[in-house]
Amino acid sequence: NIIESYKGTIILTSSVNKGTEFNITIPAFHSEIKTKSKLKTILIAEDENILRELLTELFLEDNYSIIPASSGQEVLKLLQNNLPDLIIIDGKMPEMDGIECIREIRKMGITIPLIFASGSQLQMEELAKTDKLKIDRVINKPYNFDEMLFAVRELIG
Repeated sequence: NIIESYKGTIILTSSVNKGTEFNITIPAFHSEIKTKSKLKTILIAEDENILRELLTELFLEDNYSIIPASSGQEVLKLLQNNLPDLIIIDGKMPEMDGIECIREIRKMGITIPLIFASGSQLQMEELAKTDKLKIDRVINKPYNFDEMLFAVRELIG
């Protein structure tokens, strides 16, 4: 059953007084990753360690490269040397909240897709007042990981 589940074959030959021989053939595995032109990179800005680690694990399992950040200031520093394919940014972080960080990112001329995540109704209301930030998706917290993964796949593949 295991060999068949991998679309393999088993050839059995047996001769009296000579023994039995099993030849097992399993096709080579070709991953989708090998056919992609490049690995997509996501910058995850989340100040809660456990949430940042969960998001990182989710996207690593889906074959994305991850740049973690725990504050808005760290995001801005990282963007000086790394340009990811997508940024996921939490609304409430130390030093600089997500909305202010997005303003700074856009001032830098960075126009890559951006997902804003917040559990704050006040931030959602503030966000609704402006479309200048060019936020591609807004995700409510607590995170729905299926929704997050779907949004990322839709935005960057």
